[in-house]
Amino acid sequence: MHGTNHVFQYLETLDLDDDNLKYNDKLILSSVLVRARELMAAGADRLFFASVDKSDLQPTSHRPKMTPHDSNAGLTFVPNFVLPVPPEASIAQ
Repeated sequence: MHGTNHVFQYLETLDLDDDNLKYNDKLILSSVLVRARELMAAGADRLFFASVDKSDLQPTSHRPKMTPHDSNAGLTFVPNFVLPVPPEASIAQ
């Protein structure tokens, strides 16, 4: 995550349904969306975003304004994303 001028400019224009997001969450979301737009402009066609700790960043029917932000950036949100357990960690248990 890089706090560039583009990220802060995007953050200022970010229009969301749920104004309960903390500033850092909005900053993370803005950073992801700005980077996704850059990747899409460079030719990337499959971009994914997953959050392991903030379901508030997931576009849902209760947050209809979030969906266009993701789709305009070419992002697909991966719901209920859980990091896989590394093989060596499962052996230790």
